[in-house]
Amino acid sequence: MSTHYLLRLLVPALALVGCTQGAPGAPGDPSNPGDPQQPQGSNPPQLRYDQPLVYGHSGAPWITDLDGDGHLDMLVEPSPDPALTALYNRGDGSFKSADDGNFHVGLVADLNGDGRTDLVGWSSLGAAPLTVEMTQPGGNSSAAESSPSLPFDLIYNSADLAAADVDGDGRPEIVVSVSGATYALVVDGTGNVTSTETLSSTNGLSVAPDLDGDHRAELYSIDGASISITSSRTGNTWTSAISDCIVRALRFADLDGDGNLDFVAAAYARSDGALHAVTFQSNGDGSFTQRVDNVIPDGGLDDIVDIDGDGRPDVAFRTSVGDTEYFAVGDGAFGFKSSSYAVPLPDSNGDIQFAELNGDGRPDIVLSDGAAIYVLDSM
Repeated sequence: MSTHYLLRLLVPALALVGCTQGAPGAPGDPSNPGDPQQPQGSNPPQLRYDQPLVYGHSGAPWITDLDGDGHLDMLVEPSPDPALTALYNRGDGSFKSADDGNFHVGLVADLNGDGRTDLVGWSSLGAAPLTVEMTQPGGNSSAAESSPSLPFDLIYNSADLAAADVDGDGRPEIVVSVSGATYALVVDGTGNVTSTETLSSTNGLSVAPDLDGDHRAELYSIDGASISITSSRTGNTWTSAISDCIVRALRFADLDGDGNLDFVAAAYARSDGALHAVTFQSNGDGSFTQRVDNVIPDGGLDDIVDIDGDGRPDVAFRTSVGDTEYFAVGDGAFGFKSSSYAVPLPDSNGDIQFAELNGDGRPDIVLSDGAAIYVLDSM
């Protein structure tokens, strides 16, 4: 019999109260929140994870389809060593290792629409220019590369890079936040940058998926308690603040099943550090309405993921102990239920990622602790 991990039902303390609110009330009302609903039915699904597969590579992997076979692979760069290792998925959630050249990766994305992941980064540390490597059939990324001429310096680790379709043509551009501004680098099918567009005179911006229905990405920023999202369709900037909290991250997902992307803000209380998973409902035009403030007193957000396959995103988090991944189950109405699943982890430290790796349609867990990569395949 194979060893496996069984996700069990636990109840870490989770309440619905605001950063400045103390009195419970009706669930779903951000001005008067109350106790979370319990899971419907007496027999929630038993989600099982197989014994971890261990790969002796340091560094958090990029999870992407390197060879275009429809299976997600992993690309590992042991920092600061530029020697890349590709872990190719056999299709069952296990991986075979292969060297993939020397390169400092800043971004992975399919830039030319051929179904294979291309690499953006630097060939060496220091003053080496930004390089675009277009992946060839079989996953080889060394055969076609170019170093674009840019109107600004872009040396290793000097800028934030992202991939997003900012012009609505169906292919992503390279979004660069550097030198007091945010730019989009338009790349052709061979990896050459054909034009550079200034998106904003502000740097430090992040990229969100299309939030206003025009098939173009949006830009957003976080500043303390404040969130700002600029619509690519109207140019208007929507802002909101979560009082007495510091916002650390946004996660975009359709929380209520209406086809529009909502988001969860991971905010931490200034007073006690409690995680506030604050949900915002999309108005369909790039603006949002705050809905529910879900408080996890001893929690740190890892991601938003539909862990149980019910079509409703859940909150994945760890407590200060760190050796268990918890899942606060989404109720489909911007709240998260107090009863949650939990899975023991092989290490209490490291980065967590979720991806469908073994072909069963359910999220698998990848933990990287700096010394090894652990893959927990769902069963």
